[in-house]
Amino acid sequence: MSSRRKTKGSKEKETMTDAQPKIVSPSGRMPSPKVNTRHNGGMVTRAARGFSLTELEAAGIDVRHARSFRLPVDPFRRSSVGPNVEGLKTWYVPGKAAPAEATQAPEKKPHVGKKTRTKKAPRKKPTKP
Repeated sequence: MSSRRKTKGSKEKETMTDAQPKIVSPSGRMPSPKVNTRHNGGMVTRAARGFSLTELEAAGIDVRHARSFRLPVDPFRRSSVGPNVEGLKTWYVPGKAAPAEATQAPEKKPHVGKKTRTKKAPRKKPTKP
């Protein structure tokens, strides 16, 4: 491999690690999307299919990141509900790491299942006198 290729590859690796901040997955209960609808002459709040793109943008969350966090996204919704944006802002704080207790794997208990029998020594047949 030529020296040019080596330097070009190393520069790409350096720029990729420096340019992109580490995305930390938020912890805690995920907010549920709500939408206002007209029902019997009044406004009713009900559960929505997902967060609208304007709500995600107002909360500072990229659509790709929202999908990687498994947030429900509804690209066809055009409305933006204030409580949805506030819920997303409190849930997602960029650069904030999850608590240490949440990141550590819980201790695994030993498996308690069906006990296996150990093989016994074969029985001797009784001898006839």
